[in-house]
Amino acid sequence: VFVLYENSTPKEFLIFTLKTHFGFTDEEIEEENLDNLLKDKEIFCGIFTREIAESKVMEVIECTRSNKFSLKCIMRRGKEYAGKKSWSIITKSIRNSNGF
Repeated sequence: VFVLYENSTPKEFLIFTLKTHFGFTDEEIEEENLDNLLKDKEIFCGIFTREIAESKVMEVIECTRSNKFSLKCIMRRGKEYAGKKSWSIITKSIRNSNGF
């Protein structure tokens, strides 16, 4: 799952989204240097089963719309993920998607 960042969305809302919907901590966001990741406008949020990924994408879209921002969230198949910048907490995302 990826969040597609646009400059019209405040960074504070992006951080709120990463924390609320994907379980990121302040330390993880700071460690990965959010400004560097935003240069690509695409932030890797985790690997999930298809059902969980669909649910997370819909949650983010609904939250974004209700707050009147233009942040987008998409899911990609594993092969489409290859070569993309990812957060070092990919293993955390995998553990969370498996329920432990």
